[in-house]
Amino acid sequence: YVNRILSHFQGNQRYGRADDFIEELMMSPPTMTTLDEEGGKVALVDPMEIAEFVVKEREDVALEWKDTLMEVPQDHTEIRRLQLDRMMGIVQNKVEP
Repeated sequence: YVNRILSHFQGNQRYGRADDFIEELMMSPPTMTTLDEEGGKVALVDPMEIAEFVVKEREDVALEWKDTLMEVPQDHTEIRRLQLDRMMGIVQNKVEP
């Protein structure tokens, strides 16, 4: 990830650049890394598992956006009514509470 920050994640990127990162990640071999300074604890870094996690997170975000966007027509009903009234020449009288 750190080696790809500038080329994949910062600034304007071409369409599909994130998918390139996932593909590169999936093609990477698993590695071992130390968890402490003494080197006593090691862990396996599984790129496929990380890619799966990232894709699942992307799916969750996409579903949340979808749900939010499904409400847009309801949120804009009053705006549409006012636009139609204006096009038809209907003047709205403002009612003060």
